[in-house]
Amino acid sequence: MNYLILACDYDGTLAKDGRVSEKTCQSLKRLHDSGIKLLLVTGREIEDLKKVFNHFKIFEKIVAENGALIYDPHSKETKHLGPPPLKEFIELAKKKGITKYSAGEVIFATWKPFENMVIETIRDLGLELQVIFNKDAVMVLPSGINKATGLKEALNMMGYSPHNLIGIGDAENDHAFLELCEFSAAVKNAIPALKESVDYVAEEDHGDGVSELIEIILKNDYSKIKNKNKKSSILFGWDENKNEIIIPIAENSILITGSSGGGKTTMAAAILEQLVEKEYQFCLIDPEGDYTEFKNAVLEGSNGIPSVGIIQNVLQNPKQNCIVNMTNISLHDRPSFFQNLFPALVSLRSTYGRPHFIIIDETHHLMPESTFPVNLKAKELNQFLFNTVRPSHVANLILSSATIVLALGDEAEKDLKEFFKAIDKKMPEIPKGKFKSFLWNRDKRKIYAIAENASPKVKLKRHIKKYAEGDLGKDKSFIFTGPEKKLKLKAQNVMFFIRIAEGIDEKTWTFHLKKNDYSGWFRKIIKDEDLAEEIKKIEENKNLSSKKSKELIIKKIKNIYTAAG
Repeated sequence: MNYLILACDYDGTLAKDGRVSEKTCQSLKRLHDSGIKLLLVTGREIEDLKKVFNHFKIFEKIVAENGALIYDPHSKETKHLGPPPLKEFIELAKKKGITKYSAGEVIFATWKPFENMVIETIRDLGLELQVIFNKDAVMVLPSGINKATGLKEALNMMGYSPHNLIGIGDAENDHAFLELCEFSAAVKNAIPALKESVDYVAEEDHGDGVSELIEIILKNDYSKIKNKNKKSSILFGWDENKNEIIIPIAENSILITGSSGGGKTTMAAAILEQLVEKEYQFCLIDPEGDYTEFKNAVLEGSNGIPSVGIIQNVLQNPKQNCIVNMTNISLHDRPSFFQNLFPALVSLRSTYGRPHFIIIDETHHLMPESTFPVNLKAKELNQFLFNTVRPSHVANLILSSATIVLALGDEAEKDLKEFFKAIDKKMPEIPKGKFKSFLWNRDKRKIYAIAENASPKVKLKRHIKKYAEGDLGKDKSFIFTGPEKKLKLKAQNVMFFIRIAEGIDEKTWTFHLKKNDYSGWFRKIIKDEDLAEEIKKIEENKNLSSKKSKELIIKKIKNIYTAAG
């Protein structure tokens, strides 16, 4: 993952006894100068913080009052995420005996042992307020506000995603914002519960622990950081014992290979759905229009030549995914269009760390060795998903960058052998058994057999526009011959099938109907299992006239394939 931001708690993390050491300030400055952005996430009020810390401008934003407001140290503008404390609340709190408190722009803060009085005040006034504890501090805020909500809003203002964020803290109120971060850390002096929940615990306390984490970031060495949750993991399927095959995909690139109709698009769609669920942003390059039915993305290119500028604008919003439909670009011109788009995606990634995943379908066509950009670095191919029928036709740098390889379909073992031959490596031992799916994990140096592939909730129609309007060729066309074999009417795609079927004589139609030729063509050639089953039910319904069966079959086909045109 491309980490571009470090979010730090103040008291107990950066600061010891309220002050930040010069050594820690120098570490922060080094990180800032390297291009990594810094966010301060604190329970303190801004005016109070100014009295003890004078390095505001090193931070891009300061999330203060435990998430209730965002302060910009450069413009000095403040954004409030809640209303100010009510006067009647403050007055009643004082009457109940709370003598030590502060009222910020949104927060009301006091300390133990006044927590019971705070709760009584909220109850007596019937207010929708929440109480947050931070060691001895007792903070009162509007319901739903915490460090995580404030941090999320700050990221939105900056155009960044939590997936590009590392956070570090020490106390109870840091739980919420650290859970938001892609990777989380705690200083040595942090409370035990926080240490147990984070990905990395520093060997040093307070600011020295932050400096320790900064060194890891500067060296780009995250080998000590182990993600403890499944936020960055993807389910690929199940083994023969029904055990889940789950692999963290941060820092990985995936190559999916297999023969046509072997399940590559289905597996890619299953991965896409999981990326959406985990709020990773993706951009999918779709040469054949396979993913037009995928709902969780902005579709660019369906009504004309896709625009690189529009694609960039879509991806500027971290909450939007983009599918680039290339079916309106001629087959010959698709690689050159992609070569113009690819640098724009890489540039966007270097600035914002997004899109987190770039998915390239038909990689053998768009990124062959002959046209591959020679100045591309291997690290720039991190967190890609490449989908191809022929690994040997794909640029070698791409094959070498793949850390996870999925081989699917009847020729899965053959495709794996082709992959390893292309990268000039010895293939590990392949599991024995009647398996049609295999997964190679480079880190584990092992090939796993997949007994059942992960599948998407919404099934996609493969190459829907190609099947609707393209030329499937002589061997895959539907030939209307009739019972006496006098006809030779070729339907080279679904649109031609509909036109011929509408004008064909009853005798010829019935001949193919009784042989289940229509369902067979849609199952074996078009690879539309669902439609094939529906057509088969009509073919086998003896109560239907020939005319009615034709009417129903054509209607079902039109419902799906005329929309593709």
